[in-house]
Amino acid sequence: MRRLFFETLKDMRKKAFLILLLLLFLPLSACETAISKSARESPAPVESETGVLEEKHISAEDYLKEELGSAEEPFGLLRENKYYNLHLGFVFSLPEGWSYSESAAFKEGLMEAAGDKGREYIEKNLNYEMIAQSDDGSRSIILLIEDMRESDKSSYISEKIYQKQVLNDLRGFDSGYQKLSTGSLSIGAYKYTALYMKAPEDGVFESYFSLRYGNYMVNIICRDKVEKAGYALLEHFEEFE
Repeated sequence: MRRLFFETLKDMRKKAFLILLLLLFLPLSACETAISKSARESPAPVESETGVLEEKHISAEDYLKEELGSAEEPFGLLRENKYYNLHLGFVFSLPEGWSYSESAAFKEGLMEAAGDKGREYIEKNLNYEMIAQSDDGSRSIILLIEDMRESDKSSYISEKIYQKQVLNDLRGFDSGYQKLSTGSLSIGAYKYTALYMKAPEDGVFESYFSLRYGNYMVNIICRDKVEKAGYALLEHFEEFE
């Protein structure tokens, strides 16, 4: 009887030990199951057919717009045979048989013709942003940007007042300049005031297309042997959004 009691007690201890083990390992098993389920449900990295993770690429146009957007208003940049200006909203494509000229050399020649006071003003306020010329030199397009902040007329000057001053200065420099007519013309995103002139050179005409843009006066200057110079040349400008 005593032996039976001890055997029963031994069996109870075994069962209690087994129950204790089950109580210990069941939570761990449930946790592992939850982790496995989470891993199965999580999306795997998307790979291309070659097995290499794909990266997001910025297009050349978006990169160009990003670079242009950081440029100070109303300036642009030159890339190979095209000039881009996001602020003014146009692209200029270099015509066949033309080339770009160094603005520094052009500006230096203008400064030599000016007096000391004029030279200082030109150096500080005039920016020859883009100069394109035909190989024979008979035709040209110049984008001239003038900073008006230090001008005594900066608070009220308009395109027409500005062009009147330009014409007076040109006549003072060379009396051969003749005013032919005025008007307006759309280039890119804006409408410019137009001044058509005959230059002193035999058979050469000039056109000034002026736009007040914030603190700057933007001028597109065209020279051609055709009256109202610029109509044919402006076909090389396209709107840039």
